[in-house]
Amino acid sequence: MRIYRRALLFIIYIALKRLHKKGRLVVHHAIGPGLYFEIKGMRNTVKNINNLKEEMRKIINENILFEKITLSKFDAIRYFEEVEEHDKALLFKYRKKTTVKVYKCGEYINYFYEYMPPSTGYIDKFDIISYDKGFILLHPTNINPDEIPEFKPLPKLSATFIEYKKWLDILNIKSVGELNSLIAKGVKKSGELIRISEALHEKNMQTLQMK
Repeated sequence: MRIYRRALLFIIYIALKRLHKKGRLVVHHAIGPGLYFEIKGMRNTVKNINNLKEEMRKIINENILFEKITLSKFDAIRYFEEVEEHDKALLFKYRKKTTVKVYKCGEYINYFYEYMPPSTGYIDKFDIISYDKGFILLHPTNINPDEIPEFKPLPKLSATFIEYKKWLDILNIKSVGELNSLIAKGVKKSGELIRISEALHEKNMQTLQMK
């Protein structure tokens, strides 16, 4: 299912680039059987959601191969800077290895740490619904691999994630690369982040216990 969802995220990324070249996909967190994400530069209107799903189905029907390729770290940084994926470029800045394995799908390249299916044609079931300021991506689960699960909002859990994101915004941390930059600057700010994370983790556990 992780492979399935990973492929769906790449397909969303490609569909977005085809429809809105300046749009930016931001994946946040899981909520129940769904994955919450936002698209900077695109409103979550019914029309936009339908256009996105239609373009995704086109990509799936095209059955485009997922190819794993190896780039030098510096070529990867240069590429992601050129396509304005600055968070990925910053991530590779702190990579010790001199090479990076990325996935290519048609003319698009993206970075995913783990495996992909052979091609987009393997991904035949999904749904996207409007939620809060963004979207929920739904896909089959291990329990029901042939069905799209029903999404039930979890407002308390969502509120905890939103609060956590606000604190990260205050600390100017929106990606792992920015976290690495913070750690590289010294222990003081890293300690602040750890204390905030511990407090929010405790609150998150309390929220789950109340469910």
